[in-house]
Amino acid sequence: FTNGLIKLKVENEIIKIKKQVAEEPFNLEKGPLFRGQIIQLKNQEYLAIFSAHHIICDGNSWWLLISDLGKIYSALKQGLDPQLEPADSFSEYAILEGEKNNDPQQKETEEFWVKQFTQSVPVLDLPTDKPRPSLRTFNSAREDFILSPQLYRKLKQFGIKHGCTFMTTMLAGFEVFLNRITGQEDVITGVPSSIQAFSGKYNLLGHCVNLLPIRAFVSPEQTFTEYLHMRKGAILDAYDHQDFTFGRLLQKLTIKRDQSRIPLVPITFFVGHNTDFSFGEELETEVYSNPLSFNNFEISIYSTVINEKVILECQY
Repeated sequence: FTNGLIKLKVENEIIKIKKQVAEEPFNLEKGPLFRGQIIQLKNQEYLAIFSAHHIICDGNSWWLLISDLGKIYSALKQGLDPQLEPADSFSEYAILEGEKNNDPQQKETEEFWVKQFTQSVPVLDLPTDKPRPSLRTFNSAREDFILSPQLYRKLKQFGIKHGCTFMTTMLAGFEVFLNRITGQEDVITGVPSSIQAFSGKYNLLGHCVNLLPIRAFVSPEQTFTEYLHMRKGAILDAYDHQDFTFGRLLQKLTIKRDQSRIPLVPITFFVGHNTDFSFGEELETEVYSNPLSFNNFEISIYSTVINEKVILECQY
């Protein structure tokens, strides 16, 4: 009974600390924009908590940091000097991004996105249990769900059978889900796109994400197989034109300002795969993300595939 109370007290204290970390503001003028702390739980068990402002860090950056920490720890444990690949320069990346404004290909990419919203911009009305406030807040919470390895393999095999990636299969399924809960046939899902993967700069740390507003027209008369075949080309086209910022697109569109809503993209959806990392055979590690207390979007679903198990982090 005593051990149970102690365990409960420790768990509650951890929850309290994690919440404090999530809610502690960053000072953009003075910094720091990256913080870390290590908490000893038992004689041989520790909790390391890292947090960073989104302006300097994205999802790919976190996995790169964790992977490098593993390499450093493993090397030092063996008495060796850590051997890390050189980091890509963020300043060079920023300069190249600025130079794209005069690139003819950027004009074609801009036209691709603007054309999709010239005639109309759909407004997604999610079914809510309370009236929508006139001024939206950023207060947020999260629910996590796990898809079993068996279900993951079935979904992956289904996608392969129809010439689709796991990402395309999941996104198409999510679009159909949005259609069913809203009754709307015209829906937009924001899909984060990794600049690191697009540019080949895999050792680039920073916020390097373009948000792709992928528009879908869902017909209830279609089977899901028919819908998936229709969607794979459109989703590929979106990724072929991923080198364009969401902010620039908003500047080009005429969208009526509504302080109760997020313009154009209220929902984001992303499927990621974790980067391999190791802290050596002697150290058992588990990595998970801390729920946010504040979020820009009405719903953000981030799914990570780890050892054929899909973890769905549903921030709302």
